[in-house]
Amino acid sequence: MSAIPRPKPRVGLVLGAGGVLGGAWLAGGLAAIARETGWDPFTADYIVGTSAGALFAALTAGHVELERLVPPRLAPLAGVKNPRDWLLGDLASEAAYQPQRVPWPLPGSLGLAVSGLRDRTGISILKALSGLAPQGLVSTEPIERCVEQGVEEPNPDGWVAHPHTWIVTCDYQSGERVVFGREDAPPAPLAKAVAASCAIPGFFQPVRIGNRLYVDGGLHSMTNLDLLEDEDLDLVVILSPLSSRVARRSWNPVDQVGATIRRLAAWQLDREVVRLIDRGAHVIVLEPLAADLEAMGSNVMEASRSIDVAEVALSTFSEQLARPEVRELSAMLPRSSASRRRAGRLGALLRRAGMAAAAAV
Repeated sequence: MSAIPRPKPRVGLVLGAGGVLGGAWLAGGLAAIARETGWDPFTADYIVGTSAGALFAALTAGHVELERLVPPRLAPLAGVKNPRDWLLGDLASEAAYQPQRVPWPLPGSLGLAVSGLRDRTGISILKALSGLAPQGLVSTEPIERCVEQGVEEPNPDGWVAHPHTWIVTCDYQSGERVVFGREDAPPAPLAKAVAASCAIPGFFQPVRIGNRLYVDGGLHSMTNLDLLEDEDLDLVVILSPLSSRVARRSWNPVDQVGATIRRLAAWQLDREVVRLIDRGAHVIVLEPLAADLEAMGSNVMEASRSIDVAEVALSTFSEQLARPEVRELSAMLPRSSASRRRAGRLGALLRRAGMAAAAAV
């Protein structure tokens, strides 16, 4: 009597907010996950991206090869003929984040500020302060260009073919969460939605889609994990660049503010994780470790640190994935022979590039 095949587990992938360096951490993390587990993140049934995570959600859903996300010194080994083909090259340049003029010292959105004051979430104060900040002046065009170059064949409506790719934004006037890619959201080109999700108020220009302005989806939640509560998933993998359980000792006021934001993000994430577990899902949470925080420093928008952050993440993700409880849950991830070969090829590329320490775990 033949054994009854086990049903394929339903998997969700959640990529959280984190600024430029959070994106670098996500790049290293996704490469490490593929290398260590043999799982192709594209095969996730649901992909949710917020802010920096929105960019990588779009690239993942567009089935962009992970080799194209690694630092430029790996480009020749990854078969990329021209280093400019490294998708994140422009975004890792300080020149991408220069304001186009001096901002007016006026609140950017009183509606957003009022929405933050009415909210009862742990990070509502961030929404209120974001509304009071002057409107950002840095263009999101490099972000849009990155998505357009990476996702080369979107659907006719401008979205990816992956059936459940959700990009989280916040309406700049009302403060309402808007999740592009869902049936209840207005239509939007993928690149525009990603740019809007990345548009940190007071830094980036708000992004116009239709007749509304949209900004960073992290103002509602750094991960927006709650969106998956009713999707009957077996396993959810969360990469959360802005939450951390590690305390950095510093008297620098900027460091103190960053540590407070990380604690708030961890507190909010814990609440969302508990609710998801109560619905019967298994959850893997991957967050920055001490070495990651050291590589990131105080300013998550300091693009010059991007390559170092991605390289450190390759190692720290391996450390986290080696934990017995994580290894047990990651065994649920579906693997194909093609994804195993792809992961092995990526691991070989990283080792040949001098990252043996990161690949040895």
